[in-house]
Amino acid sequence: MSAPHHSPTTMSKSSAPRKATPLLTIAAILTFAVVQRLLLMPGLGGTDDVLYSLRGLEISHGDWRYSTDPGDLRFGIVLPIALLSHLLGNSDIALTAWSLICSLLEITAITILAGRYWGHRGAILAGLLVSLTPMHVALAGRPLADAPFAAFITLAFTGLFLAEKDHSRPMAVLSGVALGMCWCIKPTATIPLIAIFLVSIAWFRRLFYGWWLIALAFICIVSLEWLLLWNIYGDPLHTLRVLLPFLRTHQEYTGDPFWGYGTPAFYFQMMFRDMRDLWLLPHIAMAGLAFLVIRRQAENTRGDFGRYVVYWLVLMILAYSFFPISINPIKFIPKQENYAIIFVAPLALAGSWALLKAGGGLQALVVLIIGFGSFGLTSLEQQTVHNKQSRLDQSIAQARANNDSTYLVFDQAIRVAKLRELQGYPKPANLQPITAYYPEILPPGLAPSTIASESIEHRPEHIVLVLEPSNGSMVHAAAPALIAKVSQCGDRIGTIQSQKQGAGQFAVALIDGIKGHLPERIAKQLAFTEQIVRPPQADIIRLSATCLPTSTTPSKSAQDGVQFKATPRL
Repeated sequence: MSAPHHSPTTMSKSSAPRKATPLLTIAAILTFAVVQRLLLMPGLGGTDDVLYSLRGLEISHGDWRYSTDPGDLRFGIVLPIALLSHLLGNSDIALTAWSLICSLLEITAITILAGRYWGHRGAILAGLLVSLTPMHVALAGRPLADAPFAAFITLAFTGLFLAEKDHSRPMAVLSGVALGMCWCIKPTATIPLIAIFLVSIAWFRRLFYGWWLIALAFICIVSLEWLLLWNIYGDPLHTLRVLLPFLRTHQEYTGDPFWGYGTPAFYFQMMFRDMRDLWLLPHIAMAGLAFLVIRRQAENTRGDFGRYVVYWLVLMILAYSFFPISINPIKFIPKQENYAIIFVAPLALAGSWALLKAGGGLQALVVLIIGFGSFGLTSLEQQTVHNKQSRLDQSIAQARANNDSTYLVFDQAIRVAKLRELQGYPKPANLQPITAYYPEILPPGLAPSTIASESIEHRPEHIVLVLEPSNGSMVHAAAPALIAKVSQCGDRIGTIQSQKQGAGQFAVALIDGIKGHLPERIAKQLAFTEQIVRPPQADIIRLSATCLPTSTTPSKSAQDGVQFKATPRL
């Protein structure tokens, strides 16, 4: 790619002096962010957060077991969880601390960047826009990889800009280290990011001399990961050997939400039509983007930074929407909602520039609207997570209280039980994975849970199925068939209701109370809250003889459907 006449960060003598953001301002924004995130912390949700937490606790207890699960090999998330759990204890808050720290680190970086080039008010606005984004708040309160991944992407772009502007070797090293951490957190998702940096060589080649430092720092971090893999598994490329089959499975399989969506329009629809995760931030950012592009800046440091924000935002959205993973047929990078957090930092910078163009009264009004909307949307997310996690915890408690029966649960409940065991709660011995009995419901590319054949209970009066309605493993077409079958041939002996927890329950109650008094068009937009206000229940079904599986061997094809024991109905 040939370089344009002007680099997006053309070096020039600044006519707008750069100032350091006051520490008191940074401290105030961070204090607000911490209080908000602790108040609306969703906690565990039974998905990858439990997987990372479980692996982190195992490592903190000295268990470096062999694993071929890609989640277990994301050392950029599991090792910090292990360290913080060792220092702070095994509580859920300790497990979430790494996400919270990374969230605050990203807010700090954006506040300092905006303050340096756009002044004190720009720092406050940018910091608040990041702090108030619903997705940023929610993911700071869950031990997932998304908040750390977004934070290190922001540090990588921050280091790149400051290295070029100041000819700073430390900033070049910071950029490379951040890229390496992104690899350790989400290797495959880092590939488009590396592609962006390779393109950036063409843009910055006239002025920036430190690309070798970025590359060296990146290689050092990745080499440390490979040395760890070599020491643990005897194979420095173990992670790559594990990931390749998963990537190949996705390339060959379509239409499965387990793998994410491939349409390039996914993030655009999410930002501008479904506003639950990013609220008004993308719309404000587009106004700022228009100001930055249409109203050409003078050739000074402030204008350089504005052009860099445009460069950063546009390349990120294009790369993570249109990056090809297959040429024949053409397939684009898979998308998931949580990944959109990587756009929050440049969106907030562009949005803060738009607000700077408005008067002080309008700025305050917009921030208040964003704040109230963010509280409501984040409260709904908090309650959604609590609803599911409370059902999983109750499933485990039911099995613990009824040890005369075998409780079949989805793999998420098995992982939660293992996690709770490491936190000091006894794991029920009668808890078994449903996928070992009905392997037909496994998503593509996953192996059935292993279970000794002699431990399988063949007395139907002693087998209880807990049908969790919102389980990620139920994307396979055979899962609904299983539920329909056991609903007919089994006896429902109870239900598990979701339990409302946290500050979010008050916002949920408020929304439920006012929804009936709103105009029909607005009420229709809030229809998605029905599943949160009145969440589905988990059914407890005692199996009959006609519901028993034939064996623990997976069926030869997903199209075969669910196989049941051929026993006449009694």
